[in-house]
Amino acid sequence: MFAKRKRRYNSGITLIEVIATLGVFAIFFVGLATYLQANLWSRGKIKRVGTASSLAQRKMAALLAYPPSALGDSMDGTEEIEEEGMKFKRTVDITVNSDGTKTVFVSVNVVSSLYGGSVTYTVTVPSEG
Repeated sequence: MFAKRKRRYNSGITLIEVIATLGVFAIFFVGLATYLQANLWSRGKIKRVGTASSLAQRKMAALLAYPPSALGDSMDGTEEIEEEGMKFKRTVDITVNSDGTKTVFVSVNVVSSLYGGSVTYTVTVPSEG
């Protein structure tokens, strides 16, 4: 009667399907790697700036503990500080204003990091009297 036709069954996947799948995975993993890199960078910056802020706040609190008349140029200066495995440069500048008030400026810069970071605090202290 009728002769049976031979059928070819295509089992498996083609090269185009493999390439398309690899492309989708590559896009996913590049996005994931970029996200992780940004996350790690942000965590490092938060730690650097947080430590710098703590150093600036402690110095400002120590300076404001003095009576206003004791604040002067002798307290100005720059110092290198190492904390939590990082190096910082802390600068203090005290300026006497024309109205008798004093402006206390404390700045802390990250020295040991490629990306840096800095914190600045400024307070105006009223004159005594």
